[in-house]
Amino acid sequence: MTEKQNSANLKQFKVSKIFSDDRALTEKEKESLLLNLRNRGIKSDQEYIFLNPQQLEIFKKNKTLTKIENTDDPSKPLLILNLNIEMFLKDLDIYNSNTLKIDGSELNSINPEPTKPVWKNLEPSDKEDPVDLETSKYQIHEKQSFIAIGGSVRGKYHAHNALHRDDSFNFLISDQWSIIAVADGAGSCRLSRLGSKIAVDNAVKFLFEKLTDYSLSESENLNQPLNEELLPLRSYLVDCIIYCRNQLENEANNRGISINDLSTTLLISILKRWKDRVLIVGIQVGDGAIVVLNKDSITPLSEGDSGEYAGETTFISSNSIDSLLPHKVQFTLKQDFKAIALMTDGVADDFFPTDPVMLKLFESVIPLFNQKETGLKQSILEWLKYEKPGSFDDRTLVVLYNKISE
Repeated sequence: MTEKQNSANLKQFKVSKIFSDDRALTEKEKESLLLNLRNRGIKSDQEYIFLNPQQLEIFKKNKTLTKIENTDDPSKPLLILNLNIEMFLKDLDIYNSNTLKIDGSELNSINPEPTKPVWKNLEPSDKEDPVDLETSKYQIHEKQSFIAIGGSVRGKYHAHNALHRDDSFNFLISDQWSIIAVADGAGSCRLSRLGSKIAVDNAVKFLFEKLTDYSLSESENLNQPLNEELLPLRSYLVDCIIYCRNQLENEANNRGISINDLSTTLLISILKRWKDRVLIVGIQVGDGAIVVLNKDSITPLSEGDSGEYAGETTFISSNSIDSLLPHKVQFTLKQDFKAIALMTDGVADDFFPTDPVMLKLFESVIPLFNQKETGLKQSILEWLKYEKPGSFDDRTLVVLYNKISE
């Protein structure tokens, strides 16, 4: 599959590289697909289709990507893009229901009060391995003066199609190290909701065991942690990703399924007070964001991966990423650390670009910490249900707040 960005900010996909049911489309199927897409406002020619950002998100929700061996060049695996065409067209119809097309341009409804699309809120049809439609968690640690809240809600897309929430999160605030993990299961994979939960739970468990007795030198003549004491932290985070993948493999073997059925992203951050500052280390596999707030400035602590191919998200289930993992670990030491947020792409994409738009996220979330403990867990869920056109993915957010910064 080939892809490039054109001047109109559209993603370009080669139609001949789109598969259905793991087989190449016939010429008749290609013609039918192009006709159906044109009728839904998607630009195309005989070789390519062109998707705007909203259409691309719908496209990504209805495709799976599988790498297969390239017998001609083993170093460059081939990619099968298997598109659920029926669901793709159906979701395009939902998205288009609130817009009019005039001369190829998208306009808001001409009514003074535009009619919002009607989204159904259906119980998941798959009753095996259920997960809560929404969940939240709260922790406070007085010694560290850290407060953390996290929440995850099912997106409109999953609610409308009677699907499970695929996101998960977990965190632990302690005397030594605070650990946060969030994950986004691949929507096209049958048990990705289970994969994301296995990933975050095992990430926190693994790092807690590694870091419980791990400390950093704080002698007066040091103005930053010793390099030889930071290097093990890099190894711990890399090993954590591999450990979580091994847990996915064990689960897949026990169930007699492919590990790809459990595909998930994983974002992890560990924090520790060091003298009068806070050391923060993070690693990210897949999309989403890790963002640090320092006074009134933003520091991204990660970069999302889109993979080698268009629309491809990197998952921890792939061992091809192992050589890249050490380079994904990032460190920062903050004098005026105020907060850190880890989020899946359902939130991160709504607050892009990170600088300066992510400031708005912190400005609206941090006041939640002024509430009593009993209200925090519910308030983060209510916040996550904000309305934004074109935003219908699962949303997960964990924010750790530094009370000393007040």
